Amino acid sequence: MDHTRTPLLTRPPIRPIPADMPSLIGLKRDQLTVIGLYAVIDPKKSKHGTWWVCRCTCGAYALRRTQKLKKPGHDACVRCHAAAAGQSPGT
Repeated sequence: MDHTRTPLLTRPPIRPIPADMPSLIGLKRDQLTVIGLYAVIDPKKSKHGTWWVCRCTCGAYALRRTQKLKKPGHDACVRCHAAAAGQSPGT
């Protein structure tokens, strides 16, 4: 499942943040605000790293990796991306 292309209308599960991990909760990136930790993946096992649950200004949810959240640029949920491009989500 491609978490960045699927509209998330219900909040994904949020996990506790390990004590030794910097929190990104409250970080705003364009239309997204980080609201919690989704998953921490061992970098030795996967290149995808840590995933965060974000809330878009439209109310939908999105999952983003730490690296994506720290890069400058436009970001929003898949519905808002699609609307800006004149498409429906998933196309």
